[in-house]
Amino acid sequence: MAAPRLLVVMLNWNASAMTLGGLDDLLGWEYPLDRVSLLVHDNASNDGDWQAVAERVAALDGRRGLRAVFRRFAAHPGVTASFNAALAEAASADYVIRLDNDVRLDPQAAGRLVAFMEANPTAGVCAPLLRVGGPEGRPLSGPVRFDPAQGSICQPVTGAVPVACDLVDGAVMLARRVALDGLGHWFDPDLFLFHEEEDLCLRLDAAGWRSWFVPEAGGVAFPGTSTGRTPWLSQYLDHRNRILVMHLLRPRWRVGLGQLRHAPRILARSLRRRSTAPLLGFLAGLLGVRHDAAWWRRKLGER
Repeated sequence: MAAPRLLVVMLNWNASAMTLGGLDDLLGWEYPLDRVSLLVHDNASNDGDWQAVAERVAALDGRRGLRAVFRRFAAHPGVTASFNAALAEAASADYVIRLDNDVRLDPQAAGRLVAFMEANPTAGVCAPLLRVGGPEGRPLSGPVRFDPAQGSICQPVTGAVPVACDLVDGAVMLARRVALDGLGHWFDPDLFLFHEEEDLCLRLDAAGWRSWFVPEAGGVAFPGTSTGRTPWLSQYLDHRNRILVMHLLRPRWRVGLGQLRHAPRILARSLRRRSTAPLLGFLAGLLGVRHDAAWWRRKLGER
C-alpha cells in the first residue's frame, strides 16, 4: 500500500540561511519523498537572499520524486494567511505539515507522525517532541492543557507514550486535511502570528477532532529566527493573541474580568522592557481589537 500523501509547508521571511538548512534536512527523511509535496512561501523578504531559497527549491524538485514549489508574496500577508494560502495546494494530500524553517526533524519523525494518525482516525492534529538547540536540549514542546481562565499550560514530558491534550506546539504540526477542510481555513488570519496553533486546536476540538502529542517523533528547534527581528510586534501579538484565543471558550466580558488582575504585572513588564507592546497588546486582547493587513505591514516596516 502506498504511503499517505503529505503536503509540507515552510515559510521564509528574512531568514534564508535557516530556511536553506531546513530544505536540505528534508532529503534526510526516511518517509518516501515521492509521496511528499513541498511548498515554500517567501513572505516578501527584503534581505536579498530569498533568491537562494528559490534556487534551492527548484533544485529539490524531482529529487527522489519530491515535488517542490516556491512562491513569493509581493507584500507580507501575515504568517497565518501565508499558511492558509497553501491549503489550495492540499486537495490531493492526506495530511498537511506545518514545518517551521528553524526546525530539523529526526529522519523517522514524519513517518511516525503519519503512522500515529493512520492508527487514530479521530486525531485531527499531532506534534512531535522538539528540543532546543540539540538532542540533549530542554524540551520546547509538550502536551498542553488549556485553561479558559489562564490560557495554555504546558505539561511536563514524562515518557514516550502519545498523550491526548488540548493543544500542541505549532512549530511542527501534522494535520488531517479533511479536518482542516471542515474548518474552512487552517489558521485564523487575524492572529498574524503567535497562539495561532492554540486557536486551531480548540476549533478542531469543537468539531470533534483531538490533538495529540507524539513524543516518539522528535526533532530539534532553533526558535526566534524571524520573530526576533520584530520585537515590538512580537510582544504585542503574544499578549493580544493569548487573550483573543480565550474568547473562543468564554464571553469577552468574562475573560476581561478574569484578566484584569494581571494588569499590574503587564504594566510592570512594559516599564521594565521600556516598551508599550505588552500593555497595548494586553488591552487590545481585552477589547477584541483586530487589524487589517495595512497595519501589519506598517508595523513590520517599523522594526
